Amino acid sequence: MVIVSLLLLIGIAIIISFMFRKNFKNNFTKNMNIVDKMYISADKCIFIILVNNDYYMMSWDKSGIKLIDKLENFEPVKKEQNFGKVLKKAMGKGNEE
Repeated sequence: MVIVSLLLLIGIAIIISFMFRKNFKNNFTKNMNIVDKMYISADKCIFIILVNNDYYMMSWDKSGIKLIDKLENFEPVKKEQNFGKVLKKAMGKGNEE
């Protein structure tokens, strides 16, 4: 009886955890996305966020988060995921596909 109760509790915990992760992810990515971030030091960071098709540069430090500027003509650069392609491009052989 104890084993059945324990398995039931574990099953419920797994289901709740799955539902929480799914809802948590969906709630925070609908209208806002962090495009890029760069740490200046251990306690200072600048980042670019996308909010409803507008890009903003912001900073974060011990005193809080501050808006630096709205980026009017900003086009994000797509990151190369393949190191080989990045290396070929850097060596001047990037036109071959």
